[in-house]
Amino acid sequence: MKRLLDINRMIFIAPELVLIFFIVLLNLYASKYLIMLGTQFQANDEIWKFLPTLPILFSGFAFKASSKLRAPLDSASNKILYEWPLYHMITDRVMLSKVYCLVCCAGAISIWLFCKQLPASFIASIFLVSTLVSGATALLIHEASQKLREVIELNT
Repeated sequence: MKRLLDINRMIFIAPELVLIFFIVLLNLYASKYLIMLGTQFQANDEIWKFLPTLPILFSGFAFKASSKLRAPLDSASNKILYEWPLYHMITDRVMLSKVYCLVCCAGAISIWLFCKQLPASFIASIFLVSTLVSGATALLIHEASQKLREVIELNT
């Protein structure tokens, strides 16, 4: 039960969710900016071919950094981490981050597939959510792996 509460906390109290809410609010109250961005995607063939790769690149970086979060020390033992009673929180966060990244990659691919068929504001929303969430996830995973390595090295 406690683990389920921790997972819910990770989902609903997360910087990624704040970014999603920001884009939703932008769509509700200042949609003209999203329409301008989405129109650029639809009008310029070069932009929509290359710019949606950003979420895929961020996601790839997050996947690579997540392995450093689960095994931060290369030259020494990670036994102290694996025996930590709250280690499951790290693995849960890594799995949630991977889900975020996969959803962001699906969003980027949907831009490639449906750029001409979807409304401009929807395309811009998908792009911004995918890019910002995957970027934030990659940054948070990277920072967490650096901090975890620092804590482990100080305590061994």
